[in-house]
Amino acid sequence: PSAASPLVVAAKCSLVEMRAEVRRRLATTSTRLQRIQKERENALLRLELARLRQELADAGVDGEWRLELEHWRAAVAGLKKRVREQQERVAQREEEAEARALREREVSRQLVLEFRSGKAALV
Repeated sequence: PSAASPLVVAAKCSLVEMRAEVRRRLATTSTRLQRIQKERENALLRLELARLRQELADAGVDGEWRLELEHWRAAVAGLKKRVREQQERVAQREEEAEARALREREVSRQLVLEFRSGKAALV
């Protein structure tokens, strides 16, 4: 019992060797799976690239893009025009309000002057 039996030693060596082999195979398998996944992703990217190139080569698509661009440019121009018109209306209202306030101040000043002159005539 004090000395390890040859069977136990062989089993331990065998177990260590088996663990090493399992680790080696896992590493190989993991590397192989990563390579397979990368190859699959590359194949999908090649297909997508080919599809996009075909789409770019299609003259109809180019024309559609141009029409879409013209549509949005016109929409932007229309919105800019509306903003400009709104800003002009706001500026005009502000000018009118300032002119109205100036007239009201002038009328108030005239009334004060008339009141003072009338009061002076009474005295």
